[in-house]
Amino acid sequence: METVRLTVPLSCLLAVLSGTFTALAQTADDARAPSEACIACRAEVDSIRGVLSEREWAAVQGGEIVTSKVDSKDADGHKKSLVQSSAILSFPAAEVWSVVIDFESRPKFVPGAKEVKTIRREGNQLWLQEHLRVFLMNIRFGVINTLEPELGRVTWRIDPEAKNDIADTSGSWQIVSLDEQRTLVHYEARIDSGKPVPGFIEDFLARRSLPKMISGLRDEVARRFPQLRDAGS
Repeated sequence: METVRLTVPLSCLLAVLSGTFTALAQTADDARAPSEACIACRAEVDSIRGVLSEREWAAVQGGEIVTSKVDSKDADGHKKSLVQSSAILSFPAAEVWSVVIDFESRPKFVPGAKEVKTIRREGNQLWLQEHLRVFLMNIRFGVINTLEPELGRVTWRIDPEAKNDIADTSGSWQIVSLDEQRTLVHYEARIDSGKPVPGFIEDFLARRSLPKMISGLRDEVARRFPQLRDAGS
């Protein structure tokens, strides 16, 4: 049997190997990217400051949890609500962010949350199925979350393909690093239940639930990172 030998120029071989190593290095960089991404490094305080009045901003700077609720109606007369809450937490942005995006742990600190399941993940988007229980009412719906760590922002919108007990919802979490030990947090949600909502449930959502959610977030960060709590006390 005749042996056939192929002569490959050394320069070509080096080019192939170089391309292979470059691809491997790029793959490694991509794998490390989520854990090494800067958290809220491109977030600006004006993104939150702009939605607060002078009185609300002064209250936030004074350590208060500020909440608000604005009602409106669409062209069909359906009532829609915009609820917002802001506060300054005495923790670094990275630690606050790690709790905000730990969706399945939310029943530990979000009032009314019974269960959150991750359905699927594609890139920086996550599909979640949520179950809330407000007094004796069970509310289930799906949302699509988009994570933007450099902007310190998580936005969500209702998943139209899920089985939803509400007509529509959208909103966001926004965090801004004020310094190494303080993070400004802003939460807002737009809710259209698609049906009349009793006043006491609206009161629960706007007056009691939001402050407890922010304080619950603060307490959960403190529980996970006790060394930061001790350092800040």
